[in-house]
Amino acid sequence: MKKKLLLVLILLFLAGCCNYQCQSQRNREYAAGALEKQDPQLCAKVINQDTFSQKDHSIEECYIAVARAMQNINACEEIKSEPTSVNGDYYKFACYANVAVAAQDSNICVKIDDTYMKDRDCLKPLAIAIQDPNICEKIEDITTTSECYDEIIQLNPGICKNSEKIVIKELKDACDRYLVMCEQQANQGQKDYCYSNLAQKRNEPNICNKIIDQSQRDMCFEFTISSKEDMNLCEKIVDPTRKNLCYSNVAVATQDSNICENIVELEFGPDRAVYKDPCYWTIAVATQDPKICDKIEDQPIRDECYKNVAALIKDSHLCEKIANQNNKEACYAGIAS
Repeated sequence: MKKKLLLVLILLFLAGCCNYQCQSQRNREYAAGALEKQDPQLCAKVINQDTFSQKDHSIEECYIAVARAMQNINACEEIKSEPTSVNGDYYKFACYANVAVAAQDSNICVKIDDTYMKDRDCLKPLAIAIQDPNICEKIEDITTTSECYDEIIQLNPGICKNSEKIVIKELKDACDRYLVMCEQQANQGQKDYCYSNLAQKRNEPNICNKIIDQSQRDMCFEFTISSKEDMNLCEKIVDPTRKNLCYSNVAVATQDSNICENIVELEFGPDRAVYKDPCYWTIAVATQDPKICDKIEDQPIRDECYKNVAALIKDSHLCEKIANQNNKEACYAGIAS
């Protein structure tokens, strides 16, 4: 009788046991449920399974995942310190860092009482994620600060535009390093190419002034000038065709048809049909303003302008302005469809 009772107790004990694979599966299920329900209390059901060679941190990873999803550090506070570890609060600090990046809140990084982790695992990735150089300023380690600025510049070269006006000294220095790299190229051709590439990445036409080769300098200005404040630099372009393209680019970018007036006829041919009229046409369609179509001299382009604007604003009266009969009928059909 005693043997039977003992056998039953052993079977019941074994039935309640869960081996390593079984517990791992349960841990995954608990963690998935905690994340899905955004309930950190479910992480408490997770059991770490340390082995002889490796320490398990499944429960800490569960809290980190939930805290990051909730963008709330309360779940991080559930992570217990490890007194025997070199950095007993490593996973708690890692949790703070994850939440800081997810919530885009650098104030959370202050809770990390470890300079290395605060700088490299929290402030730097957060600054890069939101491309905010002001956060790089909060980093204590000089090397990490420099890396922070460099990586932001790589992601957003335009942040260096007009570097002489940048207030943050470290950021200005990081921006200027790229200009120094161009100056250190082996020959003038490589220098010109470097300046042109840098100007286009930053969308900073003033860098084009450093290019010696006229053709490459003209091309650099053409590709980088897109605002009214830089439009006066179009005059620095020697090639008349590229100068016309420069004004056309600014006009289209700012949707200002008055800038199209700067496009001039060229001595070797009627360049008007190539640049000025399409300039008006593009802006008229973009702004849905038929009055701009009136400025177009080339009849086929003017007809096409009226037809496109008429279709956009559903105004059949504009079709009457079209000279070509086939285009006029196509205009009416486009509005009707």
